[in-house]
Amino acid sequence: MASPETTPILLALPSLTPSLALEVLPYGLTIHRFFVQADGRTHDLVIGPESPHTHKHIKYTNTIIGRYANRLPVKELSVSSSRSPEIQASFTPLPNETPNVSLHGGQVGFDEKFWEPTPVPPGPGEAELFSGKELSTIESGVATAALFKYISEDGEQGYPGKLRVEVLVGLLQPDPLRASDPGEFNLGSVLIVYRAKLLEEGKVTPINLTQHTGYNLDASVDQKVMPIHDHTLTIKGNKTVELHPDMVATGQLTSHDSSSPYHFLNHTRIGSRYPEGGYDNFFVFDQTGEQIVKIFKETELLDADLVHEIIKPVPGKPAEPKVVLQGSQSGVKLSFATNQSGVQYYSNSLSDGSGFKKKIHGGDGRDEKKPGGGYDKGCATFLEFHEPYPSFLYPGLSPSGYDTLLTSGEIYNNYLRIDVGYTPRPSASS
Repeated sequence: MASPETTPILLALPSLTPSLALEVLPYGLTIHRFFVQADGRTHDLVIGPESPHTHKHIKYTNTIIGRYANRLPVKELSVSSSRSPEIQASFTPLPNETPNVSLHGGQVGFDEKFWEPTPVPPGPGEAELFSGKELSTIESGVATAALFKYISEDGEQGYPGKLRVEVLVGLLQPDPLRASDPGEFNLGSVLIVYRAKLLEEGKVTPINLTQHTGYNLDASVDQKVMPIHDHTLTIKGNKTVELHPDMVATGQLTSHDSSSPYHFLNHTRIGSRYPEGGYDNFFVFDQTGEQIVKIFKETELLDADLVHEIIKPVPGKPAEPKVVLQGSQSGVKLSFATNQSGVQYYSNSLSDGSGFKKKIHGGDGRDEKKPGGGYDKGCATFLEFHEPYPSFLYPGLSPSGYDTLLTSGEIYNNYLRIDVGYTPRPSASS
């Protein structure tokens, strides 16, 4: 059943045969489809249901998550940013995973909200968190885009402060500079920029946003071989956040050597050391080079153009990806660049195989949950780019020292760019 919440907004590169397209739902700011045209076929790179409306009956499948990603303990927490120590707040996250754990923002997080879509360029007053310079850069440098906004009220799911959030989702034209391997073609890039500010004076709130997106780059090629064990994965960091049995962070990091299942520094085949329980771990990136700021003063917004730094790499020296995922059969590769300090890698290990599956991935396309009708364990690589959790309790977890706290008079800035590459496989040309 179609509704404004679940009517897809199509973003496609302007071409007779677009190499890249997204379908984005206002409900939960959900990436319903991630289309790539390569080797004469269409690939959908993300798992999920056939019908957009079905997203209202499932959780965390390609949606935004927040106000705070990942798991927080359910107890009274006191916060105060080092930038404005005089502003303090106490809050208690609402439980949803267990009585003692709040997951991805609480019982009704950002993944279940309606995100009001706005065309780009936006009309007067529709974009408050992007400067005029940035809107000009977006209009001239982004092939197609949409802006989504949401107002989170003070106290929503226990979090303090009334918050305005704006998210830009756009596509960039193919750029040969972004093809890193011999024989590789760049098919374009996906750009997501998250901005937020508090709408009241004297407030502070934790904020940690990301997309909870599940990728399978080969599912449209061979619908019978679904696990992602033959994908290769690179993560530019060999430290993970140490966890209590309830999956809440202890505040410590664990280092892994090349024999560990949690070592993905060099194009590692995911199934080569696959742990029995699969993956649900946060990897902290090695701190290398300059990073685009994660938070800045609201007074600096007028002259800011951080978007230009994201979409216009120095010629011959594109921004280094933090994570690279490549399919073994499709030849499709995703390279992820971000200003965030790490990535949560979840291998769909809690799935029981029931649920919904897209037709292009071998499903029947019905909006009926049934045993064996969904994606099995290990059939997706969920990659969630955000800061270590909870950095406001343990600032040492983040290599940049960022505490994931936003105070009045500041702008939160978080971005993800996904460069889509394709290398023809011998079977594709035979």
